Amino acid sequence: MTEMERPVVLFVDDEAGNLAAFNAAFRRDFDVRLAQSAYEAMEALNQERIDVMITDQRMPLMLGTELLTAV
Repeated sequence: MTEMERPVVLFVDDEAGNLAAFNAAFRRDFDVRLAQSAYEAMEALNQERIDVMITDQRMPLMLGTELLTAV
């Protein structure tokens, strides 16, 4: 990663309002990616380099801890 590149942060949450708030708060300092489910997050992780992933714990179908264990 060069000095000009911003770290890529993947934020995973099933609530659209939380996704919007995170993006608004951090988009200037980080290259933000958003996923509304664990399955979307896994797809994003397979498609590009993600430096940091932040995930909600309680989501439908797969918990945040299950997501972290799966990757």
